[in-house]
Amino acid sequence: MFILSRRLRQRQSHPKSTNMKVVLIFRSPTSINVPGHLCVMSPGLLLFSCRTLELPWLENKTKISCIPEGAYKCSWTYSPKFKTILPELENVPGRTAIRIHSGNYASLKKSHSQGCILVGTDFDDINKDGIIDIINSRSTFLALKSVLLNEPFLIFIVS
Repeated sequence: MFILSRRLRQRQSHPKSTNMKVVLIFRSPTSINVPGHLCVMSPGLLLFSCRTLELPWLENKTKISCIPEGAYKCSWTYSPKFKTILPELENVPGRTAIRIHSGNYASLKKSHSQGCILVGTDFDDINKDGIIDIINSRSTFLALKSVLLNEPFLIFIVS
């Protein structure tokens, strides 16, 4: 479920926000993948909430592991792979091109992620393989983008 405050909707007519938004991801790791919950905060206000899905923790190995817990600055940069502007996490140890984007699968069996963070509204086993997937990803990403307004933000990832 999307949470979008009345205060934010009023501010959207003024695209230059003076407060940097903070994104929190609370993870619940499993050996197969890492479901989580993302919250976008602005001082004293929850602006948006959705689910996340990542690859399992495999010692931060490139393209097959989620990234380490920590605090990262994010900026909106062009992705040659997706041919659009996406949020990119900066200074991820040993990793590059870690982004937040849409996708449904994040496991070693089938994946739309190479270490990135997928967003959606909920979890379901889309392809009936016994592994949870994330649903409504494209619409969730567009809603997230409308909240973050292509402005830099801070992201904190914790388990």
